Amino acid sequence: MIDPLVKIASDRYRATLAPHHGGRLISLDWRDDAGQWQALMPDAGPPPYAGKKATAFPLIPFGGRLRDAAVQTETGMVRVPEHPPESGLVLHGDGARRPWGLKYRSPNAATLSLDWPSTDWPFEGHCEMTFAAFDDRFEVSQSVGTTEGPAPFALGWHPYFRADGDSLLLLDADAVSMNDPEGFARPFTRRSEALKMRLRDVASTRSYRLSGPDVRLVKQLAGIQLSLGLFGAFDEVTIHVPPQAQSIAIEPVSHVLTSPCFPNVGTNSSLHGNVAIRAHQIELR
Repeated sequence: MIDPLVKIASDRYRATLAPHHGGRLISLDWRDDAGQWQALMPDAGPPPYAGKKATAFPLIPFGGRLRDAAVQTETGMVRVPEHPPESGLVLHGDGARRPWGLKYRSPNAATLSLDWPSTDWPFEGHCEMTFAAFDDRFEVSQSVGTTEGPAPFALGWHPYFRADGDSLLLLDADAVSMNDPEGFARPFTRRSEALKMRLRDVASTRSYRLSGPDVRLVKQLAGIQLSLGLFGAFDEVTIHVPPQAQSIAIEPVSHVLTSPCFPNVGTNSSLHGNVAIRAHQIELR
């Protein structure tokens, strides 16, 4: 049996979701001023989608590498299953490895949901993720909450966008975290500046604490500029450029995992984050 896909669309944006494949967004297209559909993400091909640097998947209950597969809680360290197995760590939370339920669907929007505890994360929580296509933007919203007491949860989203070495990335940041040789995020260091980076010069994964809400990707060869407006809990972003790949990962997160400690979601409270994606045509030079 083929897992059902969910398609949503407006006049200018259309998307395909794969809820049973980790709540993934597997395609996102924008209709340009000439009426032609332009793919904003790399081609994901057929399932399985895990491991392909082409989709967009949730980073819940956390994103990044959890050293020693242990999380600090109010009552002490809690061990969780390693992923990949026998790696001594956990790479991203299990939200992208589990099937999500379809809670709501309309022609231009869909809401997915997922509950914890799970085999890989023993803390109670409930997450909802809404995708909505409007004529002027495409939005992704996430929320997570708990009812049984403080629990360690963070929000995040891991989309890949089409790009090449000549594409430019622009953002405003007041701190930066560079990954160490093992791929773990180092603590943030203060550095306030407006950054303008050509993708061929981005040699390692790095994270930024944002001082402005917009992250822009200028795809000069395609004549398209993407603007990602990050709101709510999404005040940090991780940038990853795969080697020899025609894509870039721009990952809005609520917390870069620089240690086994990250903020708890309190009882009967929730954490919210929103991404607004806008595409524009630009004049090629």
